[in-house]
Amino acid sequence: MKLVNGSFELSASEHVQINSYLKELARDTNRDLHQMFATKIYGPIRTKAEYVEVYDIFFVTEPTPPGEIIRIAQADYIAVAFYTSPDGETMFVRPGRRYATVSWRMVSTGMEFGWDDMAEAGWPMLNFYLGQAAEELARKRDARAKTVIDTSIDAQSGHATTCSDVLTRASVDAIIKLSVAQKFPVKLAVLSPATAMDMANWTQPPNSMWRMPEKYGEQVIQRGWISNYGGLEWHSRLFATTTLVYFGGDAAANGCYRFKKGGVRTGSDTDITKRSDRYVWDEKWGHYIDGGQALFKITIG
Repeated sequence: MKLVNGSFELSASEHVQINSYLKELARDTNRDLHQMFATKIYGPIRTKAEYVEVYDIFFVTEPTPPGEIIRIAQADYIAVAFYTSPDGETMFVRPGRRYATVSWRMVSTGMEFGWDDMAEAGWPMLNFYLGQAAEELARKRDARAKTVIDTSIDAQSGHATTCSDVLTRASVDAIIKLSVAQKFPVKLAVLSPATAMDMANWTQPPNSMWRMPEKYGEQVIQRGWISNYGGLEWHSRLFATTTLVYFGGDAAANGCYRFKKGGVRTGSDTDITKRSDRYVWDEKWGHYIDGGQALFKITIG
């Protein structure tokens, strides 16, 4: 089973095999058989959930064992240097120790499939609804990540800007210049595919000493946008909102972390009275930004 352009694709033999499994489940009440099938679909839903996520790229993901308390060292800039004579003494400063932690949020979803539905509708129905469950897991993670990112950006002067109607080159250039001036250059941008198409309307300044290389003109014609404008990695994400463009730097250097407690917890059960199978997925996440100087956003319109 492969994920191609966000949709699972089966070979002809795999399609026959999985449909035969579904028909067998409809005929058999053996719990072991139903649970064995459940283990086969947990992998694909995780793959799909990771595919549709938007804001994961801004964070370093750190796995955390269950029960472990996150302790994040806090530091202030306190180093001091002095001009002194060759026989003068060095002045020392000693940093104190402060620690922060994260608050955890659990994301969960569950699906229930009737045996007859699985036997009659087969893989297309199962694929469709498992895809929906995966999208919701990613959407909820994104909602939390976006809240943390917005809080960091809004707390920094000049890091949240606006432009009217469409994404303009001037608004992007201003962020690139400001980030370099502040010594935390942006390295990536995340936006909707529809918003990326605005690049096709960008023009060069009159009498510019630079000319656009032919290969970039080809990108605009074929794709509608330039994938590395400004030296940035431009990430077009299907579920990104069309009115926001986010910029970030190196996640580790920028102090952006998200902690995943344990793994993905899964479970399944068979309800013989309703003749259905139930599947659940849940995971716990904590997001934290200490610094975030390379985070910017443009609000369009």
